[in-house]
Amino acid sequence: MIRRPLRAALLGAALVTLPLPVAVTLAQAQWTVFDPWNDAQNILSAARALDQIIRSPRSRTRRRC
Repeated sequence: MIRRPLRAALLGAALVTLPLPVAVTLAQAQWTVFDPWNDAQNILSAARALDQIIRSPRSRTRRRC
């Protein structure tokens, strides 16, 4: 019977993973890390995206109501 090994494997996996949520503790951050290089890159990326939106041909056309 093929189902029996599958059932045993699933039961074994369940028994192994059952204690994991109990053993995991929540991490508490003590320091906030600020990366100025990453912040500058994010600002430049947002500015480029906004520039593309402003310069797109769709934004130049006006809809008639």
